[in-house]
Amino acid sequence: MYEIILLIILLMRVCSVGYILNVTREIDNFFPGIFEYCNVRVYDFEESDLLKHWHRTYDFINKARFVIGAFVRERYYLFNCL
Repeated sequence: MYEIILLIILLMRVCSVGYILNVTREIDNFFPGIFEYCNVRVYDFEESDLLKHWHRTYDFINKARFVIGAFVRERYYLFNCL
């Protein structure tokens, strides 16, 4: 199991993932010391109000774009929605 976790971290780093927008109530942040997270704790229901999280998530994505863009040519973000 430890090898699988290391492989996941390595693959995400190779793909230049440094920021994770976690839009789920069911999944925790697995690597908080390695990646920067923004959490939107909502259930996947049509009634869920995602607009109230718009500014915070927009700012997070722009922060990732600015920081990552300064270091690498291609930018990758991971959006985790369940």
